[in-house]
This record gives sequence, structure tokens and C-alpha cells, in this order.
Amino acid sequence: MRQIFFILWLMMSSGVLAQSESLSEQTREQVSSLIHLFQSNDQVGISLRISYPFDRPYPISRIDNFEEFVVRFDQVFDEAMVAEIGNSTLEDWSTVGWRGTMYKSGDLWMTEDGFIKVVNRHTEAMDHWQKQLIEKDRQRLHSSVQRYEFPLAIIRTSSHYLRIDALADQTYRLVYWTINQSMSESPVEIVEQGKMFVEGSMANRYVFFPMNKEGEEVTIYLDYLESTVLDEVQISYLSPMGLERVDRGYLMK
Repeated sequence: MRQIFFILWLMMSSGVLAQSESLSEQTREQVSSLIHLFQSNDQVGISLRISYPFDRPYPISRIDNFEEFVVRFDQVFDEAMVAEIGNSTLEDWSTVGWRGTMYKSGDLWMTEDGFIKVVNRHTEAMDHWQKQLIEKDRQRLHSSVQRYEFPLAIIRTSSHYLRIDALADQTYRLVYWTINQSMSESPVEIVEQGKMFVEGSMANRYVFFPMNKEGEEVTIYLDYLESTVLDEVQISYLSPMGLERVDRGYLMK
């Protein structure tokens, strides 16, 4: 998992600097007030500056509101990151067009309204909890798909459950169950040799699988920017004849 975040950091840092803009007066005020909250270690104040719902990597559940964030604060920000942001200056922050304002090379992202929407770092508490959840998650799966490094996503469509897992060889596996099945049952299809791609300063992800049982290329856009629906995912199937069919689903949190 840490390797994934390091790769994201490298990709973001290579493409963002050319797009960054100087901070507007309004943004300078938003950043300054946020820095002050971290300087004071004001966990309540910081929790009031979060854009909800606040996503966490699967299988950790997202944080839906202020009260929950206060309880789970240490899973998002550890002492080192609180101190680092508290000691930051305006020069450490930059606006990147419509995407918002980022701290350093994308460690944290803030909306135009001044709310934190993404934190791209892991804390020790989060890593520990995630490992426990992964082991619990593994036990509920059919034996044929219990071997993986970590789960990336579970998607529900109108007809199927789709699950994407990262494997030890740094490829990804896509597993299908019908909508009426449990994941403890034998899956109806397993597609392997997937690769994940990350694009843009916001680290938008999609996973490409070269061939399903129908001979189609499968591309799953986990961050579907064109959608206005929360957690919507686009799934593209491309036949050997170049014919595309598109399905949509929703990330299960």
C-alpha cells in the first residue's frame, strides 16, 4: 500500500508544478486559518474544516460527519503531520486550477471553499486498522480468491458485484459475482493481469484488464470525473472488433 502512495506522489509531483497558480487573497486567508488550527492542534476546529463524506481507502469505511471525524481523527492525521502542517508557510501551498489547493505535492487537498477533501498520507493507526480489516475481509471470501495483498474496491452494478484486488506480483485481479450471490460463493468470472493507471494531479485512477472470458478489454474508471453522482464508477468493455459497451456501478463503502 505504501508503494502505491509513493507512486502517486511521484506522478503528482511531476505534473502539478507547471499547473500551480499563486494563491488568491481568499485562499491565503483559508490556508492561514487552517495552518493556525494545526498549530494549535485544534482537532475540533480541523474536523469542522473537512468536506464530508470523507473517503478512506477500502476496506476502511468513509467518515460521514464531524462527530465521527473527531473520534477517528488519529486515523487521518498523526502528530507528525499535524506538526508539519502547523509549521508550513503559504509557499508550501498552491492552487491547481479547478482542482483546488494542495499542500506540497498533493499530501492534502482543499476545496475552493476552504475544506479539506483529500489526505494522501497514511498514519500508523490507519495502517494497523486496515491490516486487521483486510484479514477479516479475506475470511469472508470464497477460497479461490482469498490470496491477495490488499483490496482496492468493491463495485455494485445492476447485475453483479465486482471486486478488484491487488496481488503480490503487482498486478490486479477482477472478480465477478451475480447480484444474488454472496462473496463466500464461487465467483462466476475471474479476470487477471490488470494494471492500475493514475492520471493528473488529483491522482484519478483506472484499472485496465486485457481480456475477460468474452475476449473483451475491461477498463474500470474508479474516479469517474464526468459523474455528478457520489461514488459512481464507469466500466468499459471493448470487443476485439472495437465495439464498446459501457456499464455503471457504485463503490461500496
